[in-house]
Amino acid sequence: MSPSTTTAGRRLILIVWMLTAAVFAGMNPAVAEGAPTSTQPTLTSTASAASAAPAPSSALTPDSAQGRAGTSGAVVIGVTHGAGIMTKNGTWFGQWLNKGRAGYCIDPNMNVASMPWWTSPAVAGFTSAQVARLSYIVTTYGNTKDNARAASVRLAALLIVAPNSTAVKRGLDAKSGLPAAVVASARAMVAASTKLAGPYKVTVTVTKAALPGGTGTASVVVRSASGTPVPATLQLSATNARLAASSVSTGAGGQAATVTFTRSDAPAPVTLRASAQLAAASVLITRPPAGFQRLVRWAPKTAVVGGATYQQTFGAPTITYSCVQDCTGTPPVTVRACNAASGPVTYVVRDNGRDAARFTVAAGQCGTTSVAVADGHTVTSAWQLGANAPTAFDGRLLVDCPPAPLIRANVDFSCTAGNVRLSLPTNTTERVQRLTVDGQVRQTVQPGQELPPYVLSVPCGRNTTVAFQSSIQRANGTWNAGLVGKIVVP
Repeated sequence: MSPSTTTAGRRLILIVWMLTAAVFAGMNPAVAEGAPTSTQPTLTSTASAASAAPAPSSALTPDSAQGRAGTSGAVVIGVTHGAGIMTKNGTWFGQWLNKGRAGYCIDPNMNVASMPWWTSPAVAGFTSAQVARLSYIVTTYGNTKDNARAASVRLAALLIVAPNSTAVKRGLDAKSGLPAAVVASARAMVAASTKLAGPYKVTVTVTKAALPGGTGTASVVVRSASGTPVPATLQLSATNARLAASSVSTGAGGQAATVTFTRSDAPAPVTLRASAQLAAASVLITRPPAGFQRLVRWAPKTAVVGGATYQQTFGAPTITYSCVQDCTGTPPVTVRACNAASGPVTYVVRDNGRDAARFTVAAGQCGTTSVAVADGHTVTSAWQLGANAPTAFDGRLLVDCPPAPLIRANVDFSCTAGNVRLSLPTNTTERVQRLTVDGQVRQTVQPGQELPPYVLSVPCGRNTTVAFQSSIQRANGTWNAGLVGKIVVP
């Protein structure tokens, strides 16, 4: 083959390879950007095997002066420079525009070609913490048209993933590298990513638990993976409460924000939620074949949500009763309630589940009511606001105050003595009963039992008084005694 023929053949191969690469840069339009497929994208060519992949000396190498877009002898495969700085030593620090989107190279001293963008929480060769720090830097600072800012972003990314690379050394070179201000900015970005990178956590804490109808507060704070408070704007929502504002912002130093809310009159639990749009734990990245640089850019921010739920109700009223001799099995039950709410509250007293009494207590006040309740009945209580149905308190009280049995008493006299006959009726209760005469227990009657009368013979002429009393045993083991009866034998 003649020299002219050989030169023509090489030109043909180069032209075919460039056309094939250009076609590849726009291929696969049916695949949504960022959606992974089972096949990794690869560069292909219809030219000879010798020209299937460009040699490093002729491909676009972003870390060398030879790789500048438009430089004689360089092959640009679907990407161009964006904002950035080319150093005096010929190293590019800045963006590459890939498919209309700016990204940053993270594999120094390799070729670069246009590839589809993929969303990836994991990047080969990097830890999840490095990916999170990359995401923070490109999300916070990377979307820029400022040359110095873009150069700082690229240097900061390399300081995280390739701190000992030649590209970093060239960028830090005091004579031919990046300006000192750009280097300082990059180091500040790295330091910030150490403290402020995700994953993030939103924490909502109720600081004043409002009663129904009342006003409460909560604090909201956003923390990074390191636990450092992060400045953020949060959108708020609530269930069974009305918010004073739809959004809040934490302080410049991440100080907690205060949420104010008014609880509804309903007894249902209150739920408070806060959501912040923050740097994702993933990045958008290209997946080129071996020998080509990966580009990263910011993924869409992700919503981080936190919340708190509480059920703060009114303090239950106190319920008491006194089982005394004259209650006849239906003692008075006293209900006392103190209202800590900001408005009036109605309290309901229930006897075996039925409403027995109602009373309303003003805000900050205490109130009392009394109702007679039969032995063996259960007393419960509830609270009510407005037109809402009453909400029951958990507490309950069983009334244990059975009535003392009646005593049949009669006396017959002879000329010398009087016979006092005392008897209890058949015990039809489930409680033990007893008869006491002159302070001494004379008979004990079990449930269902009937005993003959107790007879006491008293001499006449002494005006002797016989005292008698019945009693019944309560469930707690104590005795409820009836009134004391008396008979005088003259």
